[in-house]
Amino acid sequence: MADQVGDIIKNITDDVKVVVRGELELAKLELGRSAKKAGVGGGMFAGAAVFGVTALVLLIWAGSFGFALLWRELFEFSGLLSVLLGFVTMAVLGLIIAAILALIGKSQVAKAKAPEKTIAQAQATVAAAKQAVSLGGEQVQAELAAREQGKQLAR
Repeated sequence: MADQVGDIIKNITDDVKVVVRGELELAKLELGRSAKKAGVGGGMFAGAAVFGVTALVLLIWAGSFGFALLWRELFEFSGLLSVLLGFVTMAVLGLIIAAILALIGKSQVAKAKAPEKTIAQAQATVAAAKQAVSLGGEQVQAELAAREQGKQLAR
């Protein structure tokens, strides 16, 4: 009896190892797909940051003097005021572009999903293991009860 119980426990342990390995492989596959989407979204956030900084530095310098001339011609502002308005105009444009890129990046990150198949499979495995343990316990109790009856009848 002890050998049979030991064999049963060994078989259960081996089966659990096989199931766990399979579920880990499934999780790797699912997470790999989601990680790619999250990576694209993260790249968009990085692009938004780089473009935002670049816009605030380079585009402001390049375009602010053009806007300074425009402000000076349209409203006859002084040289200093027109340069200031040119820089502010370019800063606003850079921030608008950065906000658009950040929104695109956010939508990409939102598309990344949890490993739904792995979670469902793990829940099913746990339920099956509980059922198997319950059935095994009932069978052992029934066998022990049958042996007890056999011993009592033999007396």
